[in-house]
Amino acid sequence: MIARCAKIGAGILTVSLLAGCGFTPLYASHDSTDSVGSSLSSVNIALIPDRVGQELRQDLQQIMAADGSNGVTHYDLYVTVSMSESDIAINQQTASTRARDTGAASWVLRKEGEKHTEVAHGGAHALDGYDIINQQFFAADMSREAAYRRIDKALAEQIVQQLAVYFRQHPG
Repeated sequence: MIARCAKIGAGILTVSLLAGCGFTPLYASHDSTDSVGSSLSSVNIALIPDRVGQELRQDLQQIMAADGSNGVTHYDLYVTVSMSESDIAINQQTASTRARDTGAASWVLRKEGEKHTEVAHGGAHALDGYDIINQQFFAADMSREAAYRRIDKALAEQIVQQLAVYFRQHPG
């Protein structure tokens, strides 16, 4: 019974210490009119070339508009993305049996308007891989596409996190 009361007391103490240190969730509203979610939904994402770029743009749009975009944009986001692949496992017949894919994205956030000034920039990196089954070319292509999709999603999440931090530090 005493141990249970001690655990409850420790939990209350922990919660009160967190409240006193200024801890707040990243996506929490700071006033009723401005929040990180509404700022994210006010970003127009420019077109990104190639198939990988299109999928990255779709992932970004899906994550950033989750708060419910009202169609009004205040920022433009420009993203460049590149993918590379390297063989990391080679068998005795010098055939590759595993591939590693690397995705890199750099982004620039610009304020809409006459000057179109840059307000933030950053980058994201993600790694993934897949097995190459001997003489199974269709399976290898499908595995590569799945790895690219996972990399796109990881890049999109990193970019959105960086933008959320920017909007949290620069409200309005």
